[in-house]
Amino acid sequence: MRERSARDAELMRSDTAGTVAYYLRTSMPGNTSPVGLTRTYLATLRIADGTTSGEAARSALADVDADGLAALGEEIHDPVVAWLVQLVGDGLYLRTLTGAPLTGGVSTDELLDTLRELLAARS
Repeated sequence: MRERSARDAELMRSDTAGTVAYYLRTSMPGNTSPVGLTRTYLATLRIADGTTSGEAARSALADVDADGLAALGEEIHDPVVAWLVQLVGDGLYLRTLTGAPLTGGVSTDELLDTLRELLAARS
């Protein structure tokens, strides 16, 4: 999973639409990481329980989160805002993993456009 995460972070950094767009786009229901990170992440979540046996899985998940946040931080220089974008992506990703529909009546394009406007206003 760490190898796939590193490759995914490379793709985030090289995406012509930017790291935020890549991160959110691959977090949306119906989309996945092109390097297979989505399925691997889900499998790791299943074994990352609160017991001692889940420690390695939790550590790997923390590394994946750190990779994504580091890539987002290269585009978003405010660490709080970068983390907020990551949390939005996490929420979308949770829906992807569980198959739950998006709520709120907002399209993914509207979400991304609004985030871009907010990010532009902060710079």
